[in-house]
Amino acid sequence: LLINALTEEGDGIIIQQPVYYPFIKKIEANNRVIANNALIRQGDTYVMDYEDMEKKFADPKNKGMIFCSPHNPVGRVWTEEELRKLVAIAKKYDKWIISDEIHGDLTRIGIQHHPLLKVAPEYKDRIILCTAPSKTFNLAGMQFSNIIIPNPEYQKAWLKLADERL
Repeated sequence: LLINALTEEGDGIIIQQPVYYPFIKKIEANNRVIANNALIRQGDTYVMDYEDMEKKFADPKNKGMIFCSPHNPVGRVWTEEELRKLVAIAKKYDKWIISDEIHGDLTRIGIQHHPLLKVAPEYKDRIILCTAPSKTFNLAGMQFSNIIIPNPEYQKAWLKLADERL
């Protein structure tokens, strides 16, 4: 629903592969174009390619990014500094970010997940935060989630599409 609320057919959406496969399926099923800002493998971890990310955000065909934090499947929990850098680039080009934070409660001892809305409250009108209790509490069968949309225009567009589907 968010893909359809925020984009038109043919628009690009940035993702960071390798990534949870439904991101790809939903983008393509809705006739949008994947703009892959591939993660870079460094030793036993992955890092973001900010140079390529900037190129992707600068492209007017790309309307925004679906971001996975913590990242699935690579398991990276992004630092506040990494998240601020991501937001600074998105902000520079006035692009939205859908932040999938479903794994936010599943981190190792001593590692802290940083919700994107908390890290960048000044950019809240361009961030949509998605969470769910399904991973943390093993409730996937319940099929419910939280979609936090601070921007009233985005809320209206999302609710319109959600109402049409009910």
